[in-house]
Amino acid sequence: MHLSNAMPRSVATSLEKTETYVLVVGARKDCISIFSPNATGAFYGAISLLSLDATEGDGSAHIFPGVVMVDGPRYGYRGVMVDVVRHFHTKEELLVLMEAMATYKLNKLHLHLADDEGWRLEIPGLEELTSVSASSLKPSSDYKYYGLY
Repeated sequence: MHLSNAMPRSVATSLEKTETYVLVVGARKDCISIFSPNATGAFYGAISLLSLDATEGDGSAHIFPGVVMVDGPRYGYRGVMVDVVRHFHTKEELLVLMEAMATYKLNKLHLHLADDEGWRLEIPGLEELTSVSASSLKPSSDYKYYGLY
């Protein structure tokens, strides 16, 4: 992405931060531009553009309001921690979570894979890791309990 020479200096200076972008939707709505110093910022600009979309009821036309948006993250680390040690999640559930993370511009996924309470990562040839230590029985119950909290 290349910055336009016509862009105000204050806007160009703000783009020096990583992941910052400028989203411009023209007043005539026939021109959309995203300026960013890197691909991550451009991706976040595209996500913001999608959030502005007011599609007509039949889905035939996308309507975007005229806007100039300069945006960037306040913090470099914006993440989610998923504790799959105590509470198992399928691959599909994690993929849905990562899609939501992209929508909200979160950039770190911390997977808590091992702990002394159990093991959730299935390894061919070591099936006992998951069959024995992946759950425990609650006291005086036949219900399998996956975690301490």
